[in-house]
Amino acid sequence: MNFEHTTRSVCGHLIVRFPNFVTIRRFLVCWGIVLGVLGASSSNLMAEDEPVEISGASVGFNGTFKVGRWTPVEFDVSGPAGTTLYPVIRTADPDGQATLQPLPAVELKGKTVHVRGLARSGRIDGSVQVQLYDSEAAIGLKPLTHVTLRNNESQQFTPVKLSTQLWLALGKQPMLSKGMERWNQGREEFVRLVEFADATGPLWTGKALDGVDALVIAGDTALTQEVSNSIRDWVGQGGRLIVPVGDAVSAIKESPMASWLPILPKGKIEVVKLTGLNELVPRSSTLRTLTTLPAGQFDKIDGTVIASGLSDSLVIRAPYGLGHVTMLAIRMDSPPLVNWEPESQGQFAIVLAGLPNPSDLAAAQVAKANAASEMNPAAVTDVQMQLNQSLDHFAGISRPSHWQVIGWIVLFALVIGPLDYWIVTKVLKRPELTWVTVAAWSLIVAGLAYSHGNSVNQHEAVSRQIEFVDIDAASRTVSVRSWFGFYSDVNQRVEISSEANSADLGGVPVSQPVSVSWVNRPGEGFRGMYRTGGVDESLPAYAFNSAGDGVQNLPVNIWSSGAIASEWNATLAGKELPVTSELSETGINRLAGTVSHQLPGELTDWFLAYNDFAFFDRSGPNGKPVPLTAGQEWNLAEAGSNLLRGRLLTELERLAQASDRIDSEAEMRRSAYDTMSINPFLIGLTTSFYQVLGGEQYTTLQNQSLGRMDVSELLKLHRAVLIGRMKISPLTVKLNGQVLPEDERTVLVRFILPVKPAERSSDAPPSTDILNYRR
Repeated sequence: MNFEHTTRSVCGHLIVRFPNFVTIRRFLVCWGIVLGVLGASSSNLMAEDEPVEISGASVGFNGTFKVGRWTPVEFDVSGPAGTTLYPVIRTADPDGQATLQPLPAVELKGKTVHVRGLARSGRIDGSVQVQLYDSEAAIGLKPLTHVTLRNNESQQFTPVKLSTQLWLALGKQPMLSKGMERWNQGREEFVRLVEFADATGPLWTGKALDGVDALVIAGDTALTQEVSNSIRDWVGQGGRLIVPVGDAVSAIKESPMASWLPILPKGKIEVVKLTGLNELVPRSSTLRTLTTLPAGQFDKIDGTVIASGLSDSLVIRAPYGLGHVTMLAIRMDSPPLVNWEPESQGQFAIVLAGLPNPSDLAAAQVAKANAASEMNPAAVTDVQMQLNQSLDHFAGISRPSHWQVIGWIVLFALVIGPLDYWIVTKVLKRPELTWVTVAAWSLIVAGLAYSHGNSVNQHEAVSRQIEFVDIDAASRTVSVRSWFGFYSDVNQRVEISSEANSADLGGVPVSQPVSVSWVNRPGEGFRGMYRTGGVDESLPAYAFNSAGDGVQNLPVNIWSSGAIASEWNATLAGKELPVTSELSETGINRLAGTVSHQLPGELTDWFLAYNDFAFFDRSGPNGKPVPLTAGQEWNLAEAGSNLLRGRLLTELERLAQASDRIDSEAEMRRSAYDTMSINPFLIGLTTSFYQVLGGEQYTTLQNQSLGRMDVSELLKLHRAVLIGRMKISPLTVKLNGQVLPEDERTVLVRFILPVKPAERSSDAPPSTDILNYRR
């Protein structure tokens, strides 16, 4: 039987008649829709009651970090459960453009989520902003919420220059704090010490320690495996680790660091004579102790003795990768070191780390600031800035010098001024025509400038690349650092990617992505990182890939250039090294043994550096070296030798005689070292042996950004360095998916090789070059 039912529709205002079962179905559907709307409204109300929030944001180490270095950023995120958020760190690059560094997505599950990531700031006055988005594409979108950290009284936020020494101490170290305070009295802050009570600070990756110059860890500090691995990676990239031992011999042997530390205490002894420590600090008061002190005992064959007591080492150092580990036999946080006068404490700490004496940097920094304020468009005050100038010069694209530009401006002023006046008053005798003639002159000059610009800049897009490949045989690590510059012939936004080439690295497994970022510009002058100001909101922003191996939407103007820096590291666990060596000392500054490499190319312009000497091949015509091919064994018995510094100076002088200079019209200042040279090999040798060459005294340049690539100190720590050029492609950089034609590419390969020290019957005191090194 059919029944009819009259009802008012929930979804409208009409009275309709339906069969009963249809009415019920429609009724349920409409009420389902209503309930769905109400549910969505209630969820929105819940979202309003529980908004997405950022709390506890921090950057660096207790707010301290270095401009131009990777630094840790940590914060907490809370919000409705089931929400997916995409955190982004926004900072300024050296030009003031906003850069967006994405972090992994965060899934909220009803509890606060702790997020940690890495960022780089390119301006000393720039802020660090933590943003949250609801999608991956961040450019052009408004964040859900953000927190800005900047240098003011309400935030722990202290950016420092690359020239400032940043020290980290795990555990209270009164000796360090008093010594550093003494360094900074009456002068700009040259040293910054940050102390943590334990190892729970932001030490989850070696990259987080990128801005740290020296790390002090008491021997009994408890470390996790993650923190140990981070410290290992940091030391391998040039970090300086100091470990005071004292009575913590067993704790060090049981620490996760014991698996990689190049030197370990073999036992515990008691010492009373500390004269060797006094000798490291001239004119210091005598260290006295009424009782014996517990100390670690070391095998002298494991490292280089920096200071010794009556029969045992008090300070011993061993290399690891590009960095080194220094063991202090006694504790640093107890008498007599804590009772030493602050001046001696500061000096002693600097010697332990092998860092430059901060007081020696004062006059140099003032000189560099004055040079940057002069009319010097190149602003070459640092080795990094000289490398940047090399990246920015392309064959076939001639740029007028600043003096030429000034000359044309003066000529134009003369034409529209005195010359135009003479023509309209003396020749035409109609002064009112100056309104026409000035416009005509301006149009003519504009047309000539446009035509000249077209003729000079009409060139296809090309690239220049400078790369360092470091292969350390002892730690079995491979590191590649690359700087890539390119010329753009159109206005465009580009996507840049960088990837490692396993074949050109001797089959090294590519297990980690390449890290890509902008190029450092340490300096006060034009485009320098130490200028005032942060993000320029009038400039377009660009972003990095979530994997960190590329750049998206980088704006580049027509007839201009851009540059990026790439870095890649790998550990060769269980795989053959692309180098084989057996080197041993046969006397002071004498080496014996063989070396060969297995990279797919010829090593040219090569030599082996060890201690104060350079060893080179002389089997070619007229005693010249011949290329070292893959698998070819070189025996040092057939090598010639010379003082390393002398050979470097000769090579730099030869390279400087080439015509590749920034300013060919006039030398801005005369120096034994050519700061205007853009020769990549010259810059590479200077970077590699900066201290051997005499540092800033010889080059007149600082080495703030590339200082960790200096291998000078390794030569004193039983390491030899085989260096040369090779035509390989360790990293491939693509613009918009394409490889640009190469204007020039220079790859410096540096093999860091262990040397077996000679056995000596007696312990000679450390040489003066070790004691005074980098002080």
